[in-house]
Amino acid sequence: IAKLEKSHSANIAKLEARHSERMTLLTAKHEAVQAAAAEAHANEISDLLKLHAEELAKESAAAAVALEAAVAAALSSQRHQHALALEEELARQEGSFLEW
Repeated sequence: IAKLEKSHSANIAKLEARHSERMTLLTAKHEAVQAAAAEAHANEISDLLKLHAEELAKESAAAAVALEAAVAAALSSQRHQHALALEEELARQEGSFLEW
């Protein structure tokens, strides 16, 4: 019986040692997978941020072009209105001169 208990204890110690080794390997593997997932997530976020920045730059450029066109149209309209006002004033002055 003592011999069986000693053999049993030795087998249990071996199993505990193998279990401990496996747990160490599994923990290391888990940590490696977790680190790889964190890196992949960080890369994904970085890529999304770059894409978002590029989209914002495109939208900003398009908005600048639209603003430039709107300002040009407003200036053209204002020039046209000033030209009409000058023509009216010249016509009025010409009429006044002819009356004089």
